[in-house]
Amino acid sequence: MENNLKVARVHNFLTYCYGITIVMTLIIVIFIGIISYWVIFLLLALYALHYFVAKGAKEKKGWAKITSTVFAIIILIIFPVGTLVGIYLLLNNSDWNEAN
Repeated sequence: MENNLKVARVHNFLTYCYGITIVMTLIIVIFIGIISYWVIFLLLALYALHYFVAKGAKEKKGWAKITSTVFAIIILIIFPVGTLVGIYLLLNNSDWNEAN
């Protein structure tokens, strides 16, 4: 499998994770009301960003490679899962070139 498709799959997985987190957060807000709405907006922004990076990675876009690399570096500090995902993204971001 091409590395850009591996990167796209990781970002799709993160999109699904953020989607589930958004639904859970909305349930907490509706029934308990203890979370601020800015948390939901932040999660929605991350959801959308990962969605578009996954789409760009499938098409081998240069901006998707750069954005994915930035995400990978940021999530390296989230030990242990983020570290593993970040390393995986960095390794797979280094081997695919931008589409013509």
